[in-house]
Amino acid sequence: HFGARQAGHPAGTSGCNGGLAAMTQQKPDQKPEIALRESTSPSRLEPLVAQAVQAAESRSPQWLGVAWGGAMLLTGTFCTISAKIMFETKAEGLEECGGSMYCKFNKPWFSVIVMKCAMTCCLLLHYAASRGGNGPGASAGTLLKISLPSFLDLLNVLISNVGLLWVSPSIYQMTRGSVVIFSAILSVQLLRRRLFCYQYWAVALVTMAVVLVGIAGVLATGAGSSTVTQIIVGLLLILLSQVVLAYQIVVEERMMTEDHVTPFQLAGYEGLWGLLFFVVLTPSLMLTPGNPSPDRPPNPMLAIYHEDFLDSLAKLSHSGKLVLWCAVYFVAIASYNVSGQAVTKHLSAVLRSILEACRTLGVWLAELLLFYAFGSRADGEAWTVWSWVELAGFMILVYGTMSYKGLVPIPCAPKPPAAAIDEGIPRACSSPSATGSWIA
Repeated sequence: HFGARQAGHPAGTSGCNGGLAAMTQQKPDQKPEIALRESTSPSRLEPLVAQAVQAAESRSPQWLGVAWGGAMLLTGTFCTISAKIMFETKAEGLEECGGSMYCKFNKPWFSVIVMKCAMTCCLLLHYAASRGGNGPGASAGTLLKISLPSFLDLLNVLISNVGLLWVSPSIYQMTRGSVVIFSAILSVQLLRRRLFCYQYWAVALVTMAVVLVGIAGVLATGAGSSTVTQIIVGLLLILLSQVVLAYQIVVEERMMTEDHVTPFQLAGYEGLWGLLFFVVLTPSLMLTPGNPSPDRPPNPMLAIYHEDFLDSLAKLSHSGKLVLWCAVYFVAIASYNVSGQAVTKHLSAVLRSILEACRTLGVWLAELLLFYAFGSRADGEAWTVWSWVELAGFMILVYGTMSYKGLVPIPCAPKPPAAAIDEGIPRACSSPSATGSWIA
């Protein structure tokens, strides 16, 4: 959708100026007005426009790719941080908790709506990129098939956001790295792919890293108001969400290869399908039983099957801070999707994978900065003795993930052939999904 460079194109005739020069070289007896009329015919304008696009892309400065990489890292970090701050923000609403109407915004379903709205914006980018008939629209059958990955994305984001209610953003982000494990299993079972020796070792390293991160998350002090049981349940929910995400990646990969759906199309229509799902989900979630004892704090597990959206709107109307962080969350997800695609275009999918690993570190550093620089104990994270265990888990996780993709070698495993390097990209803030790689 962004144009394709043609190898071996002569530099002297590339671009708009070269095309015009070649087309205006007329015979001596030919009249200029006739040449101009012929050069502007529709059949000749199409290659002219294509040459102009190619020339513009070839002049794309190197700093532009670096800028997109920085934008992806920044917006990816804000995806997780803004969601956690949004959940921890207290505001006056319609539901009572612990004898007070001033409660936390524990609204994972509402966060999914915000994410789906941001993903739907990708359709605008798709149609802008495919203007002029360069990108065929999806058929009715393909649009119907997109409902499956859209539902999986909704389920994945919901379960992971419920887990985020009880764990710190850094633990949450690192635990999401377990998607490598489940993706490897499903790639063998469903896509009939062969895993090389180094990939088995990499999966073992990622498993070890997730265990270390989980231990650090459970035993660390200063984990907010969450109990040990809630942290364990949160970790299990995040792991479950990665199982759903791995299956979603397989489904999306098939759609992009077999149905020729572009990443922006997939993300946009998944967002649109998600909003359609909420036409049914919204009244259903409001009719389910809520907190049975308003004088006591509600059981956080209620967030899975109950949510009062009128209470969500009431809290938003009483808290400017909450509105701000909801807006940041929306912008972060939309920007992350765009910057991720731009990084793949201007740099490479491999560098995008590296930036995904750096995003985990960025979330952790942002949490430490909030705690020590801004004194925000509710939104930040303190450094404890168990943070060293988390750091060890993070380093093993990055090494295992990069090894699985063939970017770094494993000494005890044979060197992978070039064709075995997995160019797949991990997912978004979002959704974190919709391209086989994003998501949230």
